[in-house]
Amino acid sequence: MKQFAVKRLKIFTGGKKMKNMLKILFVMTLLLAFNSSAHALSSYLTNFNNTYGTSATALNTCSLCHTSVPSLNPYGSAFSVGHNFQAIESADSDGDTFTNIAEINARTFPGDPNSKPAPTPPQACTYTYSAWGTCQSNGIQTRTVISSSPAGCVGTPVTSQSCTYVPPTPPPTPTPPPTPTPTPTPTPAPMPSMPAPTSQMNFSFHPTASPVVNPDPALAMPIGVGPVATGGNTISIKVETANFSAPVDVYFGVFAPTYTDLFDPMNVYLMGAAFDWKPASGDKKLERWKKNVTSVNESLFGDI
Repeated sequence: MKQFAVKRLKIFTGGKKMKNMLKILFVMTLLLAFNSSAHALSSYLTNFNNTYGTSATALNTCSLCHTSVPSLNPYGSAFSVGHNFQAIESADSDGDTFTNIAEINARTFPGDPNSKPAPTPPQACTYTYSAWGTCQSNGIQTRTVISSSPAGCVGTPVTSQSCTYVPPTPPPTPTPPPTPTPTPTPTPAPMPSMPAPTSQMNFSFHPTASPVVNPDPALAMPIGVGPVATGGNTISIKVETANFSAPVDVYFGVFAPTYTDLFDPMNVYLMGAAFDWKPASGDKKLERWKKNVTSVNESLFGDI
C-alpha cells in the first residue's frame, strides 16, 4: 500500500511538495501500525486479567509475556501459538518446576524462571504414642512414638514428661519362725552292774553269733562265736559282759575234743594274757586272761 500511495502521488503531483506529503503519510502509516499492535497487546492482557483476576496484581504488565516489547518470554511464546491462556495452564513454560497456573495463582511470572512461588512448608506431624511408662526415680516417665502422619511431616514428638515418683513399699521383713526347742534325747538308764561272784556258779547256753549282755548272770551269754552258730563256716569269737559291781579276774577256757591236732581232747585249755594256751589240769596254777577288770568287750583271733 505504501508503494501504491507513492505512485498515485507521483502521477498527480510529481512535485517537491508532494514528496514532503509522502513523508507525512508514511509516518502516519507507521503510527497506525504501532497503535494497532499496542491495541492487540492490551486486549491480551485484559483478557488475562479477566480470566485470572489479576488486574490489581504485579502480573498486570506487559512483562507477563515480554522480556521487552516486542520480544516474547517463554510464557508469551507458548501463548502466541494458539492465543489461549487455559490451554497452557498445565505447562511449565519457564522451566522452574512450577506449572503456569501455579505461578499465576501465586502471582508470580510464568515466563520468568527467577519468579516462582515460595515453597510450601511441610505439614506438622500428628503422632501416635505408646502408653506412658512407669515413673522413674529421677521424676521422669517416657513413652515411644508408634507412628506419625502425614508422610514428610515435621515436628518434635513429646516422649518424656515430669512425674511424681513414689518409691515402692519394701516388703515386710519376715518374722523368723521360732526356734524349736529340741526334744532332749532321753538318757537311757544305766544298765545295772553284774554282781561280782562270791561263790562258784555254772551257766550254760546254746551257741550264739553275738554276745548277749545282761547284768543277770543267768540271762547273759557273754561269748559269741559268729556265723558258725547259725550254720555258717566262719568262727568269729567275741567276749562281752556287763559292768561288774567290783573288779574281777576273768578266765577264758576252751574245750575242743574234735581238734585233736591242737588240743588234748580230754582237757580244758585256758588262754593267758599273752594269748597262749595252757591246760587247766594238773597241779599248776590256773592261767588268768584278765586281772582286776570291771567289764570285758573284746574280739579274739579274727575270723577263723
